[in-house]
Amino acid sequence: MIEASVSRLDEQKRRILENASLQKQAQLDDASAKSDEWLKEETAKLDAELDLIVKQAEKQADEERGLCLRAAKLAESREMLKLQNKLMDEALCRLESRFSDLSQRDDYVRILCGMALEAAEQINENKLSVVLSKNDAKLADKLSALLKKAGTDTVFSVIYTDDAPEGGITLLSEDGKRRICFDWKNAAASMTDTLVQHLLANVQS
Repeated sequence: MIEASVSRLDEQKRRILENASLQKQAQLDDASAKSDEWLKEETAKLDAELDLIVKQAEKQADEERGLCLRAAKLAESREMLKLQNKLMDEALCRLESRFSDLSQRDDYVRILCGMALEAAEQINENKLSVVLSKNDAKLADKLSALLKKAGTDTVFSVIYTDDAPEGGITLLSEDGKRRICFDWKNAAASMTDTLVQHLLANVQS
């Protein structure tokens, strides 16, 4: 009788231990599954964060490259503009010098006559004064004679002043309110557009 009771107690003990072992294993399996799920979720979050960081870094790099490229183009444009301005100044100086050399020509007075007639068409008045520089004063009488032979209705009076621009002419209306400066500096400046086109074509080629 006593042996039967002990046997039953051992069986109950064994079952209790088995149940405890099964419960422990179940808890371990559940904990492992939850751990795997948590690890999977955290890994997905980390991957998403890393992907966002990479995209932001790439975007920033593209923006920085764009800024560097724009800065380089701006610097290049500034240098090109400086070069164009330098070439323009040099070209205008050479052109003005070439105009000044006209005073050494035998037909210089005829050139002045043509300039006066061309300027007179712009003012279109009956009486005009042609102002020469002091250096060209010796040509006043010859220029006056040529203008009279030109066959226009305009009456020209040829004078000279100390403060007149060197070379070329200045044309004044009778009341002095209208003036056309046809000196070498203005003649050179009037060709600025042509020079710009020529210089741009040469610089860009």
